[in-house]
Amino acid sequence: MGKVIENYQFALSLDPALPSANRRLGQIELSLAQYDAALTHLERAYAETPWDNATRQLYGEALIANGYDQKGAAMWDSVRNQQGQLKLRIFWYNYIN
Repeated sequence: MGKVIENYQFALSLDPALPSANRRLGQIELSLAQYDAALTHLERAYAETPWDNATRQLYGEALIANGYDQKGAAMWDSVRNQQGQLKLRIFWYNYIN
């Protein structure tokens, strides 16, 4: 995992606004419970691609994980949820406390 993170960080050193690198690094950071860093990267990704469903979902999750429940819930309201993915994320966070 370290090399993958290094590669995304390198990509961001070349272009700090690169949405795909910010989104993917933020997703990794969420999985590692690095919520502050995830919020920073996902906020940058959202600024560049606010129409992207995956970005909105992950950004909403990072907001909620950082205590911005209302803002995160509002973001999640904009997510197309055909696969029930938001319900699964809520289950996961309840499961890990």
